[in-house]
Amino acid sequence: LGHRIGTAPDFRFSPAHDQPWTYSIKFTIRTTCLWATTLFFASIAQSSPLVVTSWGGKYAATQDTAFFKPYSIEYGRQVVVSKWGGNLERVRAMLARNHFTTHVIDTEADQLIAGCEENILQTLDPSRLNIDTTDFIDGAIHKCGIGTSAWSMVLGFDNRGFTDIPSSWNSIWNTLQFPGGRSLFAGPETTLEIALLADDVPISSIYAQLRTQEGITRAFDKLNVIKNQVVWWEFGNQPAQLLMDREVVLTSGWHGRLVTHQSQGVKIIWDNQLLYFDYWAVPKGHPENLLSYQFIAFAIRPDRQAHHAQLFPYGPTRKSALRLLSDQRLPLIPTAPRNVASALRVDPKFWHDKRIELQARFNRWLHKQ
Repeated sequence: LGHRIGTAPDFRFSPAHDQPWTYSIKFTIRTTCLWATTLFFASIAQSSPLVVTSWGGKYAATQDTAFFKPYSIEYGRQVVVSKWGGNLERVRAMLARNHFTTHVIDTEADQLIAGCEENILQTLDPSRLNIDTTDFIDGAIHKCGIGTSAWSMVLGFDNRGFTDIPSSWNSIWNTLQFPGGRSLFAGPETTLEIALLADDVPISSIYAQLRTQEGITRAFDKLNVIKNQVVWWEFGNQPAQLLMDREVVLTSGWHGRLVTHQSQGVKIIWDNQLLYFDYWAVPKGHPENLLSYQFIAFAIRPDRQAHHAQLFPYGPTRKSALRLLSDQRLPLIPTAPRNVASALRVDPKFWHDKRIELQARFNRWLHKQ
């Protein structure tokens, strides 16, 4: 679905140092823990490069500035970046051949869930990363991954054609108050959730509803109300363009795509945004997993996450990193306290289990006259 700016392929649905120790323990214990961590990471051999697999484009370029180059400088180790498109066959091949070509993978929840269930991704131990897990926002910690950033589907609008300001997903259905074209993603993921949110289903009940035939039917019934008035978008760059061309006045869209066009009249409503995460993950059984832990521990430091968020409009997963963002940047970030307060965290397990079934039903519904 192309949520990342400047990445290919476009059709994917796809500072300061760390804060001082905040644990309420004696200084001597803190010192001992820090010394033990130093010895732990110093035991890693310094000869081979660190290989990180990421998504490419501007996203990876900003990762290079915020994570890869600073890590290389701090640890004196070369970082080699490889690009992938989310195909887990690459990881399966590593394990089958016992030949590992990457230490760390930037993965979305889809790949994380599938890889963890398939036992091809390593179970990670947060205690080996010197982190307080309560510093991470809900959804950012998984047994096979540590959240690196967050992104979301939001309501975008251009109010040049009306005086009122939209307040929620319900506004897409309110054609009298907000006249003009409207747009939604041409697929079930996010679109069914948005339909139920617009039908006043509480956030806490969205996936309970979608796990029933009655709930799925309810979502399609809601979509039927405006089906013939919707411009269905397929690629991540389309919603902003539709708004700027004034073909529509309201649309769902990836926040990272929309915020870059705010100077051109594109506006965002954060209420009930649909929140996603990217995670750092490690291939199962990597012989140099100490090196993988070292890099992840570095990359999830609050100062590193904040630096990346200043360069690329994805949200840090640590609360302490959010406090390091500028007053100008924070409102553009999906994990900002005000923005994330009413967010729906997309359930990757639900879509892992139900995507094929619901995609087939959505396609039949969409093409039915």
